[in-house]
Amino acid sequence: MNTSTNIRARVAGKDLAPLFAPKSIAIIGASADPAKFSGRFVPYLKRHNYAGAIYPINARRDEIAGERCYPDLASVPGDVDCVIYAAAASDAPQALAPCADKHVKLIVMTSAGFAERGDDEGRQAEAALVRLARDAGARVLGPNCVGFLNCVDSVAGAAAAAFEHEPPFPRGRIGVASQSGGIAMASIIIGGWSEGIGFSHVLSTGNEADLDIADAGRFLLEDENTDAICLTIEAVRDGDAFVDFLRDAQRAGKPVVVLKTGRSDLGQQMAASHTGALAGSHEVFTAAVQHYGVTLVDDLDELWQVAQMFAKLRASGKLLPRDGLFAGEGCAACSVSGGHIGLLADIASHAGMRFPALAEATQERLRTALGKTGAILNPVDMSGGSVADHGTWARTLAPLLDDPGVTVGLPIMTAAKNYDIVSNDLQKLDAEHAKPIVVTWAGGTFQGEGKPLVQRSSLPVFWTPGRTARGLLALDAWQRSHALAKAASASRTLPAPHPLIVDAAKSGRTSLTERESKQVIADLGFPVTRESLARSADEAVQLAQRFGFPVVLKGEHPDIAHKTEAGVVRLNLNSESEVRGAYADLVDRMAKAVPGVPANGVLVAEMAGAGIEFVMGARRDPVFGPMVMFGLGGIFVEALKDARLAPASLDMPRAHAMLRGIRGAALLQGPRGRAPADLAQLAALLCRLGEFALANVDHVSDIDINPLVLLNRPGANLCALDALILLAPRTERT
Repeated sequence: MNTSTNIRARVAGKDLAPLFAPKSIAIIGASADPAKFSGRFVPYLKRHNYAGAIYPINARRDEIAGERCYPDLASVPGDVDCVIYAAAASDAPQALAPCADKHVKLIVMTSAGFAERGDDEGRQAEAALVRLARDAGARVLGPNCVGFLNCVDSVAGAAAAAFEHEPPFPRGRIGVASQSGGIAMASIIIGGWSEGIGFSHVLSTGNEADLDIADAGRFLLEDENTDAICLTIEAVRDGDAFVDFLRDAQRAGKPVVVLKTGRSDLGQQMAASHTGALAGSHEVFTAAVQHYGVTLVDDLDELWQVAQMFAKLRASGKLLPRDGLFAGEGCAACSVSGGHIGLLADIASHAGMRFPALAEATQERLRTALGKTGAILNPVDMSGGSVADHGTWARTLAPLLDDPGVTVGLPIMTAAKNYDIVSNDLQKLDAEHAKPIVVTWAGGTFQGEGKPLVQRSSLPVFWTPGRTARGLLALDAWQRSHALAKAASASRTLPAPHPLIVDAAKSGRTSLTERESKQVIADLGFPVTRESLARSADEAVQLAQRFGFPVVLKGEHPDIAHKTEAGVVRLNLNSESEVRGAYADLVDRMAKAVPGVPANGVLVAEMAGAGIEFVMGARRDPVFGPMVMFGLGGIFVEALKDARLAPASLDMPRAHAMLRGIRGAALLQGPRGRAPADLAQLAALLCRLGEFALANVDHVSDIDINPLVLLNRPGANLCALDALILLAPRTERT
């Protein structure tokens, strides 16, 4: 759902590419003092050999860093591709007025003082900036951003201290877009460079008045110099565009790695004060992006390390699974340190990665290579003569890569005087084998080229067993998600909005009754209890006799949505007298709870019996639209919080994955001899509920089916005992 106050101009990534490879750059507010933020732009562009024209705009200077100054933008000869604005926000309208005449394509607004202020004046100034840019045919990066870095074309379009780095910039195949300039232009690039990891492009989007994280992501998706995308996100402003980008990235097989801030209450407050946007629900964000194969990380070093693994594997053609096996199904590790392979095995296996037994032919080759007898276990302990004979690494890893049950080789290097022989042998093996090799180097060397020899190769490398395990988990999850996306069915035609929903919304109601809600879900195929509304005690008794004792009585009132909390539910009624007494009590309770508003009556329903309670539902998220949910229900909803979320557009393979994903999934299999659930039926119901939520998105805000009981009986054993559909207030409808 697009929550932006502006209608954003969405274009293809290839059309954004020229913005970040300008032939000329003007810096409004350029200073001759390199100690100032505004004094760094010109020196950094020159330091890193920018090939285009540089135009410092400073009426009080003749030149800056050898470049002639101009009093204003209008005085610059010819057209200007890019304007970097580094002056007071209040002066921007006048200073940028010549942009149309100069055919400016990109305005990089580094100044603060816009929507992040949190007041109307700041928001109005930001809106005026966007209008000015649109009238000029330009796009805006920022405000409140650091700028951009194009390592491919050597454009240092920012004033980041990291640009003190000796030229040229370390170039790699990772593209970065970040709403935080400090994270992107300081921590990520310096941290990555320190580990031999280079980048293609780095974009700081700031307040995102115009170009946002979805635009930046699409540019990197369509960039031929980028094989993996890193995003740091505080808030998503346009969920539809962001999801479209993620879906296309998944289809293109280009991994996206995300570090999300604003996960805590304090983090959400900081995000709002930083960029003027709300961070939204972290649970919904997680479910939405993982649906499209995004890897979520918890810290900065994990961000660039996982991204370098993805980028190297994609560039070498080793990202996709082989022979129907995912990366985590066939891990094979080897090291001279038993402690290191034990640590990796502990962490990886705990995360679900498998270290399969090796084929007998593989073991025989390893016995010869290692001079050992007996069974060779996986992971392989190479301790012994291999400490001195570095050729043993290749003689060990080659048989592992040839094993049909192995999907990825995991050599764990520690410390040695010189590891160059091993590093070169690993690169040769990587070139000769189709299976990926992921290196752990938890140590160092004292002679030779050392780690840089591996860092600049096609081999992914991590520095601890724990980071390697997290990388493997990310690779396995990405491969599985990619496979699910390939198996996804074609887009479906949504049904028409449900007439009962439409009529209720037109009349201004905020919810359906339980009876109406269950009628709607029954139309979707949900099994529900037999029930009917009674308007007198006699009618209640007649219904109870028709359904057969025991029965349930529930008060139905237009202003009471949650009946249990209101005390208007009576269970297990076994006689006429109990039904009459319960009816009178419920009518009295509703009259006292909502004086002056008549109740609809009392709902009489059959007693379904005991079972394992689950919950299924849907909610319209303001950013990502309708989401569906499944988990343990009844009293366990709040206590255990064991539920999974997914976008409402899910299909059968993803619905099955969702069912398997809850911690209590074993309960669906029929524990202790109980009847199992029909998983195909449950998955189909999830898909239908998602279709319903999408079809009725303009009216329905929440759907709660709780409990959905798994009864202990053969055959049809699902039954929805309660349901509630909430309607959106008119002010929220589009």
